Amino acid sequence: MEMVLSSNLQLAPNPDQDRRRLLRAASNTGQEHDILVTLSKTLAYCHVEIRYVPGKQVLLEDGSASYWSHMDGFAAAAPEELAAIILGDFNNEIVPRWLQVTVSNEDSGHRVTVIDQQPDWQNAGLLARLRPL
Repeated sequence: MEMVLSSNLQLAPNPDQDRRRLLRAASNTGQEHDILVTLSKTLAYCHVEIRYVPGKQVLLEDGSASYWSHMDGFAAAAPEELAAIILGDFNNEIVPRWLQVTVSNEDSGHRVTVIDQQPDWQNAGLLARLRPL
């Protein structure tokens, strides 16, 4: 069987990569310490709270307005889906040591939280001090 590849082959655009590129980050100058960063965003249809312990990068809040504007377009997404999308975006672009994403809809009382962390990261003392959900 012979396989021929065309030099005109173009990869389809990847909307995940395009969206993730909207997240702007800078080097974390305090990598030797576990710091907790909390971000709160109100979108057109829900509230998003993100808590994370940065790894090598920290999100630039003022440089990510385009990302949050883009996320307003996910109005039809279920909170579970939106939380998973944001978790994936942050894990791929910021690569935090620990990450928690909460999406809530005050009108319906629906609240979803997803959590992820790097396999070798542990700081039980920090996590024990977090306010409960």
